[in-house]
Amino acid sequence: MATRGGPNILLDYLTVSNDAASIRSYPGSGDYWYNIYSSTAEPTAIYGAVHNTDEGGAFGFDASNDYCVTGFGNGVDPSTDPFTIECVVQSNSTSSSRMFLATTSHADNTRCYFATNSGYWRMGIQNSGWGTGTIAVTTNPTHIAVSFMDGEAKMYVNGVFSHQKSYTSYELLSNLNIGRGNGYYWGGNIFLVHIYKAALSQDKILQNFNALKGRFEL
Repeated sequence: MATRGGPNILLDYLTVSNDAASIRSYPGSGDYWYNIYSSTAEPTAIYGAVHNTDEGGAFGFDASNDYCVTGFGNGVDPSTDPFTIECVVQSNSTSSSRMFLATTSHADNTRCYFATNSGYWRMGIQNSGWGTGTIAVTTNPTHIAVSFMDGEAKMYVNGVFSHQKSYTSYELLSNLNIGRGNGYYWGGNIFLVHIYKAALSQDKILQNFNALKGRFEL
């Protein structure tokens, strides 16, 4: 098993660093998915998701009731506490509406979810739902990154800019969940989840993508 995604992954500001291919992150049993690069961060709790050996290691989600809960998100205001999410995910459907990383509630204009919808990679931010993502979903492993910076959430798919959504000051109502959001459950694999307590530039996102693309044949 690999112990990390690549030699050039950015480590600064990394607060959630879950990688299903690392025995340091998931030793093969148990109810927690541990952070590789942050010894003080709260581990991610696993509820139903099942570890498998796809692409060296993944968690499988059944699109019904599997999910995990990270230790990041509740009370965070992206306008004052910028952050970046990075995931490598694999959908088993190209047409379903499913969330792979999200808060559990989207009431009162507090949306924060990253998903597939109508065949495209999309997101909901603050008072704007689903959106108009332009890059089509496939059933291959896919690198997704979203950076919150200067009032714009920008999504990149396999290192390519997809779309952006504006936001103003608002607080997330829960920690980010892996594999579900507001009743939309993920179907397929999730290989890794990184969350940075900083807004990564496009160059830094490309740095991480380039470090990971060989592993996943992206």
